[in-house]
Amino acid sequence: MQPAFSSPGWGQPEEKAAQKLVSLGLEEDFGERGDVTSANFVDAKELGTIRIVCRQRGVLSGMPIAPLVIQQIDERIQCEQILEDGSPLEPGSVIAILQGPARSMLMAERTILNFLTHLSGIASRTREFVEAVAGTSAAILDTRKTLPGYRRLQKYAVRCGGGQNHRMGLYDAVMLKDNHLAAITDRDPADVVQELKQKYDQIPVIVEVDRLDQLSQVFQWKPDVVLLDNMPPEVMRAAVELRNQSAPQVQLEASGGVNLETVSAIAATGVDRISIGSLTHSSPACDIGFDWS
Repeated sequence: MQPAFSSPGWGQPEEKAAQKLVSLGLEEDFGERGDVTSANFVDAKELGTIRIVCRQRGVLSGMPIAPLVIQQIDERIQCEQILEDGSPLEPGSVIAILQGPARSMLMAERTILNFLTHLSGIASRTREFVEAVAGTSAAILDTRKTLPGYRRLQKYAVRCGGGQNHRMGLYDAVMLKDNHLAAITDRDPADVVQELKQKYDQIPVIVEVDRLDQLSQVFQWKPDVVLLDNMPPEVMRAAVELRNQSAPQVQLEASGGVNLETVSAIAATGVDRISIGSLTHSSPACDIGFDWS
C-alpha cells in the first residue's frame, strides 16, 4: 500500500524556472533549421494521438512542464492530464494523452520526455528513501547539489517524492561548516551565532560538526540545527542522547555516506533530518515514453 503524501506545491518560482529551461531546450533542439525530419516526412495536416506512458514503478514529477512546451511549439495540441505529480506509477500507467498535429507533437516529444524522465527519476528515488525510513522521526532532505537552472525543479521533484527541501541557496539559511569555523580566528563562534540569529531571525542557523566531542560546546551556541557529518550510526545515537539531555530544542541532521543500504540504520538513531545529495545529482531517469495511436 502506497503511503499518502502532501501536495508537492508547484508555484511561480517553479513555473519561471521551467519557462527558461523549456526555451533553452527547444533552442538547443531546433537550431536554425528546426525539425528537418518531421518537416520533410510528416504532412502538416496529419493528426495523431499520443499516450505518455510509464514503463516502470516510480513517482510522477514534471507534468506542469508539458503545457509550457506545447505553448512554444503549437497550441493546437490538446493535453489531457491523467495523473497528478506525486502519483505512484506502475508499468503501463498512462500519464497523459496528447492529440493534435502529428508533426508538432513529434517536435515536442523529446523536450517533454527529457523533463519528465529526469524529474520523475528524482521523485522516484526520493520515495524509496522516504519509504525506507517510514516509522521513524527522520525526514529526507535534498542538498544544493543541483544542476544550474534546474534547482527549483529538482527540489520540486524531491517534494513530489515525499522529501523535504534543505536551503534553496546561500541566502535562506546560515550554515557554518568546518571551513567557515576555521576562518573565524578573532571572534568567539558562539557570539557569531547569536548575532546571526538576531540579524536573520526568520532563517535557520545550522552548524556542522564531525566529532562527538564538539557537540557540548556547539549546543551552547543555541543553533537551530546541528549537522552530523559522516558519523557512524553508533556515534549518531550517542549524539541524539546528548542532545536530548542538554539541548532538546536543537534538531540533528545526518549527512554523508547516506544510501538506500544505510539510511534505515541512520534513521533509527533518532536524528530528525537526513540530507542526501544523490537525490538530485545521481537519481536514474524514470522510463517514460510516447506511445502513438
